[in-house]
Amino acid sequence: ENNKLKFSKIETETQKEYCVKVEEKTITPYNTYYFRVVDLDEYKNKQNVHNLLLNNAIDYDKICHSMFLRSRKPGDRIVQKGRRVNKKVKAIFTEKKIGLYERARLAVLESNGEIVWVENIGVADAFSPNKDTKKVIIINREVDYHK
Repeated sequence: ENNKLKFSKIETETQKEYCVKVEEKTITPYNTYYFRVVDLDEYKNKQNVHNLLLNNAIDYDKICHSMFLRSRKPGDRIVQKGRRVNKKVKAIFTEKKIGLYERARLAVLESNGEIVWVENIGVADAFSPNKDTKKVIIINREVDYHK
């Protein structure tokens, strides 16, 4: 993996496929995610402290249907924030040198059949906060290293 030889225990299971409806606390087979809606002022204050929020903040008003957190599927594509290119999630993971084992555990947020956010990649351009944003959804992850 990434031109390195890695030794690990053999995984007896393949990637666990899942799709769960997003709630304030959403549990997947690998991690727990917290979704919090905040107003723009609170987001801006937190943004100054935590640059990680730039990739984990979604414009609340651009979400028109229920959201689902799911495992990655072959062919998933996203237009990253600030870019105009529709790119395969797999290609972005390769560019970022994200290992195969980790890729299988990363979540994809979907609304109305569109990818809104991909863990370790960020929010899709169409759903990123802008000057007209009034409320923001902030995603935080709690990692369970034993799963």
